[in-house]
Amino acid sequence: LLQAEATLSATRADIRIAQSSLQVAATDIAQRSAELERLERLAQTGASSKVQRQDATRALQQAMSEQGAAKARLAGAQASETIARLELERVTTLAELMDIRAPVAGRVTAIMLDIGDTPVLGDPVLSLAVADQMEAVLTVPPHALASVSLGDAVRLWAPDGAEIETSVT
Repeated sequence: LLQAEATLSATRADIRIAQSSLQVAATDIAQRSAELERLERLAQTGASSKVQRQDATRALQQAMSEQGAAKARLAGAQASETIARLELERVTTLAELMDIRAPVAGRVTAIMLDIGDTPVLGDPVLSLAVADQMEAVLTVPPHALASVSLGDAVRLWAPDGAEIETSVT
């Protein structure tokens, strides 16, 4: 997920760079066009040479070519952004599908996978003891049996140290 987000961020940066390059190319074309027009006006009075005008024409063509390349880079960056956005959506959906939720509240009694294992769809990944359905069978010495009655409070400690308060049923 982090990689997909980073890729999307990078493609958005590429778009901003391509847009800047396109603006620079448009400015360059405007400057080259203005220079060529100036030289053509000067040519009417004989103040500019044919070589100067040819150089200005080549510079304008070069600027137009660079603008075309900038447009292509922008289109490529936009396509990459679309792909990166779709990949992020795909990864997000997969992450949501991999979210495992217990059907009931309870206590985890065993984990059936090791770190790095990929769970198989439909296979259990942990064992869960439902809190309101737990049962403990306790041995009471015969001499203490007379002092135990239905409904008496009982306090138990789980292996993880958690305290459980319940009653005799």
